[in-house]
Amino acid sequence: MHSPIPVRKENVIEKELPDEFILVNADTNELTAPSSAGQAIWELIDGRRSVDKIIAQICSDHDVRPDDSIADEEAPDAVGEVLYAQGDSVADVVREFIDILNEKGLIALEEPT
Repeated sequence: MHSPIPVRKENVIEKELPDEFILVNADTNELTAPSSAGQAIWELIDGRRSVDKIIAQICSDHDVRPDDSIADEEAPDAVGEVLYAQGDSVADVVREFIDILNEKGLIALEEPT
């Protein structure tokens, strides 16, 4: 089975401020302020890379494996909720963040052709 390809929606406005990066769903006016890790994932969403390829690129960039566990600290997501918990794998965190972007209407997940 092939992993889906995340595609940015046209209704998204990106804003880079001095201390944070913000995504705005122009249809709902909902703001999302991803962490620097979330921003790195967002920047890899180009409509060509599958979720698996994004995970591979993140792992390559940070010299980790997809099944490596995240550090002991919890990291807040864009709205201050816990995005992942201690012990989650890198791959799980990337997939969960992509799912959040999809739920917020910032991306669509397309099946590869």
